[in-house]
Amino acid sequence: MKTKIFILMLFVTTGICNAAIDWYYDSPLTVLEEITDIGGGDYRYKYSFENVDTSPIWSFGVYTTFLTNGENTFIGHPTWAGPSSGSMTQVYTEYDARNLDPDIAFIVGTSYEAGMYGDPSDGIAVNELASGFSFISSIFDSTPKYYKYETIDSGWTQSNGTGKVAAVGTTVPEPLTVLFFGAGAIAILKHKRLH
Repeated sequence: MKTKIFILMLFVTTGICNAAIDWYYDSPLTVLEEITDIGGGDYRYKYSFENVDTSPIWSFGVYTTFLTNGENTFIGHPTWAGPSSGSMTQVYTEYDARNLDPDIAFIVGTSYEAGMYGDPSDGIAVNELASGFSFISSIFDSTPKYYKYETIDSGWTQSNGTGKVAAVGTTVPEPLTVLFFGAGAIAILKHKRLH
């Protein structure tokens, strides 16, 4: 009887482990997120980071729980396409961050255009600052968001186009975002005190 219980417990534990994504490695990048109220009930989400990895980055994306409208790709990289937003039902299993956060429903990302893959000169070079990746949404959400990226060495060329994520991390709010959110909170408190 004890043997049967042990086997059952081993099976359950193994099942739980297999449910998690086996990411290539945690991201060494620090991705900053800036949220700006642009009026009309819309907010601009803007991201920047320095490529401190060991190979040029050719793909970058941010996971969200809300719909987005693409705006700009990385400034200084005109060959990059997007950003484009897609449902999590349309991505490779290796991109499915719902195993990290079940509320994730979308991914908005950018990469350099078809036919350019594998050319390091079109990626974000090592030690290069990447900024200007942005999108718009009618939802304000300052919570840290998962992002993913791939490098030339660990992404496309090694996975042969299977779309595996090279690294994953969480965004960090810039001070401006914190101040913006704080100002909103103060306005709400003042409104409540007046009534």
